[in-house]
Formats: sequence, C-alpha cells, structure tokens
Amino acid sequence: MSKKFKQEKRMVHRLEMNLPVVYKISDVQGLPVASTLNVSAIGICLLSKQGFKVGQELVIQMTLPPEEEAKAEDVEFAAEVIWIEENYVEKKDGSVSREYKAGLKLLGGKKSHQKKFVQFFAKQFLAFFKDRKS
Repeated sequence: MSKKFKQEKRMVHRLEMNLPVVYKISDVQGLPVASTLNVSAIGICLLSKQGFKVGQELVIQMTLPPEEEAKAEDVEFAAEVIWIEENYVEKKDGSVSREYKAGLKLLGGKKSHQKKFVQFFAKQFLAFFKDRKS
C-alpha cells in the first residue's frame, strides 16, 4: 500500500492509499468494484469504471488491510458524491475505456465501523509523519 501525503489547501489531509471498495447504488444490479486513490478522515477519492452524479448517495464497503496477525476488516459507510471527473484511458490493445474519479464525503455508518476506520486512518497518518522524520 502506497502512502503519500498531498500538499493541498483542504480542511483535512489526505493519504494516497489503494483500498478495495464495493459500493451499492439503488438502481444498479450487483456490487460494482472500485478502489480508493486517496483517503482522509472524512472522505475518499474513488476510482471506478462507473460514473456517478454529484449529490448521489451510495453505500460503500472498504476493506482495511490486516495489521500484523489480525485479519482484513470491512467497514461500511453511507457516502455522497461531491465531485466527479471522467477520464479516458488507452489500453494495451489500443482501445480506449472510460474511468471515473469521484470525491466522496463519508456521511456515517455503524459506530464500530467509524471507530475502526478512524483508528486505521490515524495509524496510517502517524506512520506517514514518522517515516518523513526518519
């Protein structure tokens, strides 16, 4: 997992982090798969093959990586799409596909999931700054 700090003028700092995500939208069959590009304590940047609409609400399930002997844990949150960016990506065979970056604001979830996520993010955040001092 790559951890990189973005120098931005945001309310909260983000860490570049690739976490697997599945999400549910009321009008979509199945559970589409995506991944995070970066994570903050209050939101994520999601990379997906499916587009979204600003203001759209969805339920996301992120898999947090295991710590030492523990197993990976899933946390689930309601989220709102704050912004969307459409990109075109050229594949190895020369064809072009679309992918979407979406900024999601985390709206809440079970208290136990919120606690796990905040603890995970805090540890990653502290580790990032500890690594920078070394």
